[in-house]
Amino acid sequence: MEDFSVYQVGGFFIAVALFLLFLWNIVLTIKFNRVKKQYRRMMDSAGIDNLEGVLIDIQDRMYALGERQKLQEAEIKSIVQAFGQYKGHVGIHRYNAFAEQGNDLSFSMALINAQQDGVVISGLHGRDETYVYAKPLTGGQSPYALTPEEKQAITLALQQP
Repeated sequence: MEDFSVYQVGGFFIAVALFLLFLWNIVLTIKFNRVKKQYRRMMDSAGIDNLEGVLIDIQDRMYALGERQKLQEAEIKSIVQAFGQYKGHVGIHRYNAFAEQGNDLSFSMALINAQQDGVVISGLHGRDETYVYAKPLTGGQSPYALTPEEKQAITLALQQP
């Protein structure tokens, strides 16, 4: 029996390793070609020539949408703040200003916002005449004296949601 030298054994293992690497290379080439065919079929049916360009376009659109959303959120916030300034609360109190005549035909109406700014309008109805008064409100107060009926109208307006 012949003794194998270290070089022969080493050469044998190198040859086996190269053969295995060659087989592995063939397997990977076959798998890569299958994936490439599937990719081409998918891209042909989608009608897209440049997938990278499509992805970049989508990314740009997403960024633009994000920026637009930030602008819309800022606009909504300013609208909500402005909405609080509108005269949205209404309270009406009807009463009989002249006990000896008529019914509850007189009224006080408060038109105010959340900060209690606005106006109180009062109409005093008598048999022969009707008087209408308007008093401005700032923070629920007026530079003019408020009657109990006008204060009641303000209270009613503030009770609204």
